[in-house]
Amino acid sequence: MSVDSLLAALRVSPPMKPLQAWPCAWQAPAVKDASAWARAQLAALGPAIMEAQLRLYAHQRQSVLVVLQGMDTSGKDGLIRRVFTHVNPVGLRVQSFRAPNAAEQRHHFLWRACRGLPEPGCISVYNRSYYEEVMYLRVHPEQRPQVIEDKDIVGTRLLQINRFEADLERR
Repeated sequence: MSVDSLLAALRVSPPMKPLQAWPCAWQAPAVKDASAWARAQLAALGPAIMEAQLRLYAHQRQSVLVVLQGMDTSGKDGLIRRVFTHVNPVGLRVQSFRAPNAAEQRHHFLWRACRGLPEPGCISVYNRSYYEEVMYLRVHPEQRPQVIEDKDIVGTRLLQINRFEADLERR
C-alpha cells in the first residue's frame, strides 16, 4: 500500500459529530486467525506509516491527532505499542487522560486536551480523551461538579467539543 493510499484510507471527512462511531477504513475479512491477519497487515503497512511520518515531520505544516476512546482493557495501549512502533519517537507524543487531579479541575475541561495538541510535523495520541468527561457525566449525572450550575452540562460540553474540533480542523 502506498503512503498516499494509506493517508486517503485514514482521512476522515468533516463535519464530524461527537460520539459518532467512525467507520473503519478497511474491514477485516472473515479469517480463521484475525490476530495473525492483523499482524500481517500492520507489518505490510509499517514502511508506509514510517514514510508518512517522515514526510509530516519534514514539511512541518500539518500535524496529526489520534484520539483513542475505549473501555479499560479494550486494547488502546496495545494498539499504541504496535502501530506506533513504526514511528520515530521524536515526532510522537502519547498522552493518557486519567481522572483530572486538583490542579486540572481548576481549568476548563478541554484545557488538558489543548496542552497535548501536536506541534506542526508531529503526532499526538490521546489514550482516552475529553469525551470521557461527557460520557462519565451521562452515566453518573450526580457526579456533576458542584461549581457548575449548568443543568444541561452534557449538551453544553458537546457543543464545546464541536467548536474545539472545528477549530482543530481549521489549523
